[in-house]
Amino acid sequence: MIRRLISICCLACCFALAATISLACLRIPSGEPELLLLRYGISDYPENRIREGGRGQMIPFAWDFYLIRQGDQVILIDTGFSEQYLPGYREMFRLTEYGEPVDLLARAGFAPSDITGIILTHSHFDHAGSLPDFLQSEAIVYISEKEWRGFQAVKRDAVIRETMTALFAQGRLRLIGADPFSVPDTSLLLEESGGHTIGSLTALYRDTERLWRFSGDECYTTDLCLAGIGLPEEACYSREKNRAAIDRMGREYQNHDGARIFTMHDRSGPVGGVGVYRFDGNQFLRTQ
Repeated sequence: MIRRLISICCLACCFALAATISLACLRIPSGEPELLLLRYGISDYPENRIREGGRGQMIPFAWDFYLIRQGDQVILIDTGFSEQYLPGYREMFRLTEYGEPVDLLARAGFAPSDITGIILTHSHFDHAGSLPDFLQSEAIVYISEKEWRGFQAVKRDAVIRETMTALFAQGRLRLIGADPFSVPDTSLLLEESGGHTIGSLTALYRDTERLWRFSGDECYTTDLCLAGIGLPEEACYSREKNRAAIDRMGREYQNHDGARIFTMHDRSGPVGGVGVYRFDGNQFLRTQ
């Protein structure tokens, strides 16, 4: 009888240990995430092209993308645009400062081969225009399926379309549907918003302390998001979906102590020029 009880106890312990190991395998990486903002350009931009009810005056404008490192995962949120692949845009949009995005990555200590994933919030040139730099890496590229399908009919920026086609053929283009998608081995969740473009995405990083929403171009500055001010009609695929995305970001900010909204063009935070900025939990501080 005693021997049987001992056997049962041992068996129970083995099951418990197996369950613990299985749960451990399912956990996302622990530890503090590293967040960098890479600012590759600055310019001025017409206010009436970034907000509803805006006037024609020129306002300060940034050209940014982000890097998050969590455990072994190094994820870019957008790529910026490269003059090497898309010549002329710098002059067209009158960037007064500019640096090649891949050079900024190098200044931050990363090569294209270090990147494990790239989230494209949408397919516009300033968000996907350095994608060819990562064609020889092993990074998985995440983009909305609607955005990918719609971009096939676009005549401009052929180098971006050709790169995406090559990535698709390699099995490295991960198409995101209407349901939220968790980026493997990270705390990042991708959600289709569809306000700015047909398949625009926002990305959410969430852990026990933080709720970081990367807005793409559903809003151009944090202040506009928090004020509930949407995009002008010419910058919207869907005014209704853009409004829903902004309202959701506002609720998140109000209801979570660790909530932050990170946009791609906000010159007010940080206020500096081209360079690498590290988030210290409160603000971005220039490191390079």
